[in-house]
Amino acid sequence: MSYLIPQTAPTLHIQPLPEDYLLASGEWNSYTPNLSRNSYRTIRLTAWMPDNFDVCAGNDSGLDNSDIEREFEDTYCDDCCYHFDENHLDRSECDGMEDGDGNPVTSATVVSKCPCYSEGVDHVSFPCLSGYDGPDYDSVDQDDIDLSPMAFAIDVHPSRGWFINKGTSAWCQKVNEDGLCSDRWRAGNAYENDQVCWGNDNDTPDTLAVAAATYADAPGNADLLSPLAFTQNRHRCRQATPSHPLPGQLVRSGYDALLVASAADTPAAYLLLRGSGVPAEHGLIVIGLIATSHTLEDGSTVPAYRTETIAGGRCWLVINDPAALDRPEADGRGLLLGQFSSHSPTPCTSTTPSSSALVAAAAS
Repeated sequence: MSYLIPQTAPTLHIQPLPEDYLLASGEWNSYTPNLSRNSYRTIRLTAWMPDNFDVCAGNDSGLDNSDIEREFEDTYCDDCCYHFDENHLDRSECDGMEDGDGNPVTSATVVSKCPCYSEGVDHVSFPCLSGYDGPDYDSVDQDDIDLSPMAFAIDVHPSRGWFINKGTSAWCQKVNEDGLCSDRWRAGNAYENDQVCWGNDNDTPDTLAVAAATYADAPGNADLLSPLAFTQNRHRCRQATPSHPLPGQLVRSGYDALLVASAADTPAAYLLLRGSGVPAEHGLIVIGLIATSHTLEDGSTVPAYRTETIAGGRCWLVINDPAALDRPEADGRGLLLGQFSSHSPTPCTSTTPSSSALVAAAAS
C-alpha cells in the first residue's frame, strides 16, 4: 500500500456552507484553550454572508434614552471636530487672520456650531454637522435586527476533522467578489475576541452552516455588546468599502460545502487531489463541493458531494464517513471515493465503486 495506491478510501474533511454565502476561505490557524499556555494548530474555515442575509430576534436591552445618548456621544462625538464649547486662540494660532476692518487678529475665541458639548446630544438637529443621523432610540427595545454583512468562522482539527468547541466566531465585515474585505467590527453576542456566546439554550454550532442559522435564531442582548453599539457597527460595515486582500484560499459562492485536506494530516487524499491538478497553498487544499448522490451496486443512493470538473472531464466524489456519523467528535470526516465521469446523467454516479470495502462502508 502507498498514499498513491490506497487500499481504503482516504479521509478528508467536509464542511457544510451556509446558504447564500458570498465567499469562503480556509487557512492554517492556532488555537489556545482557556487557561492554557499551549496552543495547537487548527484549520480555520470562514464564510462571509451578504447584507440582510437574515433577521436576528432582539429583546429588551435594559437601556433608557440617556444610556442611548451617552453611548452615541462616546462613539461619534468625543473625537468630532465640533465637540467643544469655546476655543481661545493665541497670536500664533491667529497668524494670517484679519478682523472685519482688515486689521491683523492677535487673539480670538471660536464658538462651536454644535450644541452637543454644552447642552447635550438631545439639543442637536440631525443630521448633524458631521453627517450622523442621531441616536437610535428604537434600540431600547428591538424586536428585529436586520443583520449586516457578517463573517462566521470555525476551527477544525487538521487530522481528526472535528470542530474546536470554543473556536466558533462571528464579526461584521463586508467582502466583494474580488476577494477584498473591509475592516471588521464586533458583532452582538460576541466577546472582544469575536468568540460567540451561544447562550444556555443552544449547543455550540459544529459547522459554518449551523453557526449562521443559529446566530440568526438566537435573541440578541446587551450582556456583551449593547444594541446601540451593534447597530452602529452594522452601519459602519454597510458603509465600508472593501480594500484589504482576504487571507487563505478563497472559494466563490455557489457551493454546498468545502473539501479540506492537508499534506501533513490527510496525506493520501492530499496527494491524490494534487496529482489531479487541484491547487494547494502551504500544504493545504480547500475547494468547493457540490451536493449530489452516489449510486451503490444494489441500486440505492447515498448523499454525496462532487468537485468541479478537472482534467480529463472527470470529478472527485466524496461522502461523509458512514463510520463517523454516530460519533459527534468525528463530525465532518469524509471519504474520497474516487474520480468519476462528469458527463453521466446523474453527476458523479457510479455503479462500480473502487473497492468492495467502499460499498460496505457506504451501505452501513
